[in-house]
Amino acid sequence: MDNHCYTVSELFPDAPAGSTFSFVGNHSTRPMNVYEGDACSGAPTATSPMGYGMSLGVAPIRSIKILGP
Repeated sequence: MDNHCYTVSELFPDAPAGSTFSFVGNHSTRPMNVYEGDACSGAPTATSPMGYGMSLGVAPIRSIKILGP
């Protein structure tokens, strides 16, 4: 589906600078990675991609990437 990196400012353009996702849940059929860095930089926060039904809310998440083919 995508491999696009989504940032807080892209999904919520009116969010104040420095905003983070407080909680991310995967309701997609594709796995996803979450990142503390902007633009999906650095290593993913979780040790493996998040599958359907998984969630994360303990780190300052600044970007997410839904993994595609």
